[in-house]
Amino acid sequence: MTTDDAIRDALEHLAHHSPDPERTLRGLAGRQRAMRQRRMLTLAGGMVAAGAVVGAPLFLMSRQHAARPAGAAGTSGSGDGIPLRYRPGWLPAGMVEVLRMVGADAVNDPDLQLREWRNPGTGRRVRLIVGGASSVVTEGRQRITVQGVSGFVDPDIIPRQNAVAIIWEAALGALVQVVVDVDEPGSLAVPMRIANSVTRDGKSALTPRLAFGWLPANTHESMGRQSHGSSIVMASPHGWAEMATYSEPYSAGAPLPHLDMPDGLGPVSDALSFGVTATIGPVADVGPSVPAAGGAARDTVTVRGTRGVFVSPQILQIPLPKGRTLRVAGAQTRPDLVRIADSLRIGPDPDVSWVGRR
Repeated sequence: MTTDDAIRDALEHLAHHSPDPERTLRGLAGRQRAMRQRRMLTLAGGMVAAGAVVGAPLFLMSRQHAARPAGAAGTSGSGDGIPLRYRPGWLPAGMVEVLRMVGADAVNDPDLQLREWRNPGTGRRVRLIVGGASSVVTEGRQRITVQGVSGFVDPDIIPRQNAVAIIWEAALGALVQVVVDVDEPGSLAVPMRIANSVTRDGKSALTPRLAFGWLPANTHESMGRQSHGSSIVMASPHGWAEMATYSEPYSAGAPLPHLDMPDGLGPVSDALSFGVTATIGPVADVGPSVPAAGGAARDTVTVRGTRGVFVSPQILQIPLPKGRTLRVAGAQTRPDLVRIADSLRIGPDPDVSWVGRR
């Protein structure tokens, strides 16, 4: 199973919990933070249902902010890092960390965090998700005691998979979910042991390398709606990859955008987005910027002082040093994609010493 599969599964898990948006608006009137989170969950669920998600959690929630001018930055590219709030104290043998994701616009103020550990031999996964107190609908779920407080269990958290979720409020405003692949459907022994071991993490952080510079005005503003950003660093088949996203909220009833995803882009692929995605990774994982032997010629453009290639009308790929590739994708015009790529800030390589460790 690829890292893309892991991210897609995480989105399916989030979508499985997304409530009816009308009920959300009725029941949470005035609670803008909760409504924002649930709208984003509903959007993620809609994209999964439509088969639109290819691998990147573009629409996971982030902190709401006032609309900014077109030159404002999206996700943070500073070296301060975003602290990761929780970690499991115990994991089954063979588990190593392969993915860290935050949905945030401000350093030290994430709204949602996702971490994943995987056993390379068995493919079993443990996912730890931290969100706001209203990020998951708990109505109708079985109650269970976790770390001495009342929590919930979902024995069928991801449809068609043997995965169990333990859910509880670890601190005021912090809802923690531990999602564990199990051998037997509904088995609670291992998920409960992991959940009861979860503790505050005062050391781990995610330091994004990528930050957007210029973005089109409609990426920030759309009829008064706010935009959302996220950053993800993940293990990839040949090392690690990083994505930064900046996306508009989805308007109910609007058609899903379409990106032409050609073959050969590698296992780290972009999702469809109302905004823009920037991805850095090994050429073998992100995809080559030249056509395969016998393939059709692709349009080239000068960008970031080198030759970039439009591998599709909405995907621009740019070679980087050390055998890596930058890919900028979105439903923008070609001139806009070039300008976005030129203004993208690329910092030092992120700390990926945690990849492959317990």
